[in-house]
Amino acid sequence: MFKSNDRQINTGLLIMRMAIAMMTLWVVVPRLKGGAAAWNSFAADLPLLGTMGPGPTAGLIMLIILVAGAASLASGYFFRPSCLLYGLVYGIFTLDYLAAGYKTLPLYSGTLCLVCLGLVLTGPGKFSISVKIERK
Repeated sequence: MFKSNDRQINTGLLIMRMAIAMMTLWVVVPRLKGGAAAWNSFAADLPLLGTMGPGPTAGLIMLIILVAGAASLASGYFFRPSCLLYGLVYGIFTLDYLAAGYKTLPLYSGTLCLVCLGLVLTGPGKFSISVKIERK
């Protein structure tokens, strides 16, 4: 059914999806559980979020987007829209880090932005829940 090369490509996509999702959840879930103070802290770290409204609300919205995107990346459901959102979120992080004068942080967030935009083009691969459901 799968050729060896197809299996390697799909396994690589699975590893990338899971790694981005798990690392995002590792950072985001404690802040989400932290309540309004943690949400405000998250929004305060990103000045561009100030355009969305008061701190706790903007932080909560961004954290919910990140958690929903991580679930989507892990499962492969709504994969392309969530990768677009992640690209936008990491783009915002990159711009905020550049504005704050950081030298290396924009490199990492910019790379993740481009990886997420690249995943929009490749899709989730064969090892995703949506592919399994569509086959039935």
